[in-house]
Amino acid sequence: MERIKIAIVGVGNCASSLVQGVHYYRKQGEDDAIGLMHWDLGGYLPSDVEVVAAFDGAEEMVIALAPEGTRSHTTHWKTGFYYIALGANVPIILAFIDYPTKRIGLGSILYPTGDLDADMQLIRDFYADKRGKKPENKGEIRALPPGEE
Repeated sequence: MERIKIAIVGVGNCASSLVQGVHYYRKQGEDDAIGLMHWDLGGYLPSDVEVVAAFDGAEEMVIALAPEGTRSHTTHWKTGFYYIALGANVPIILAFIDYPTKRIGLGSILYPTGDLDADMQLIRDFYADKRGKKPENKGEIRALPPGEE
């Protein structure tokens, strides 16, 4: 089974205990998991859980995500950023680094509508003239249908 990625909202003692427990129990065997209520939860084991983000309950928060193609070629964009913003009812601020011109900036503010195709078109339009350091790694700005990522 694939790993499951989780984000925690409301960082505090309980969240800290969860993260520490995940790290501790992933190194244990089932017989050594004293104190853990369920070793197998929906087919996932502690070693399958990856904490990818944690958000404190602040009034203002900024989340920055690396663009596609920064490490290797990709055929599509992951859509986690989109669904995080949609679910949290927060805007996506399109930022860029245009390597050939040495320009860095913030651009359009996109409020996700729930129409992924239309919103991705706005993102494509914004990034059409932006170029990275390794243009050979650039993939098409498109999202796979839900469940195919």
